[in-house]
Amino acid sequence: AIGMSLQEFTKRAELAESQLQALETQLNALATTLSSKSALSTSASLDDDEKAEWKLFYWPVYKNRGNYIRLVFEEANVAYENITEIEQLKTQVRSDKLKGTQTYNEGGAYQAMALPVLRNGDMLLSQSIVAMGYLAEKFNLAPKAHTDRARASMIANNTNDVIGEMYAHQKDDKTAWLQFLNGRLQIWFDLFEKPLKKGKLSFYFEDRCTFADLAVFNVLNGIEE
Repeated sequence: AIGMSLQEFTKRAELAESQLQALETQLNALATTLSSKSALSTSASLDDDEKAEWKLFYWPVYKNRGNYIRLVFEEANVAYENITEIEQLKTQVRSDKLKGTQTYNEGGAYQAMALPVLRNGDMLLSQSIVAMGYLAEKFNLAPKAHTDRARASMIANNTNDVIGEMYAHQKDDKTAWLQFLNGRLQIWFDLFEKPLKKGKLSFYFEDRCTFADLAVFNVLNGIEE
């Protein structure tokens, strides 16, 4: 390097500068591509469900299946409209048992048989635990690990089964009702309690509230109704 001529030194400096300029051009192109992808991703998200107000359609009762969705909104501190007016509710469903007024040609490609119905613009979801899990993922109330998310969904679906069984026993006589309370219902409670008891946990996953905790709260709170 000491014996390098001025001409050779200049040539190498020009080559290095050229290579730096080429690298800078590549970096700028990469930054533009990433920015474009980010914008597309944001746009897709907005197209999906964020261009309008969240709306929950459910009967005017609070400790029930509609409450699964309501609890996620409340815990996440997300604004939503709670629609309980009967005639509006009928327009959202196809069920003849519920006297739904929606026809095949109304409501878009995806329709609901029964309430609750979750809407944001053209986006519609029914089935309470599906809607609950969807919102939980969106608002960071779902466990991060894939297996834990599946377990949280299992817990939430179990609570939904409990609500169904409790409704089925509503017309039982006192003896049959007490048999259910002291028998099968206690088994359900064992399933809810065991993960917390074995792990000495306050919450099911990640030492924080997730939709699994909200689902169990909903069914326990609903027993009072």
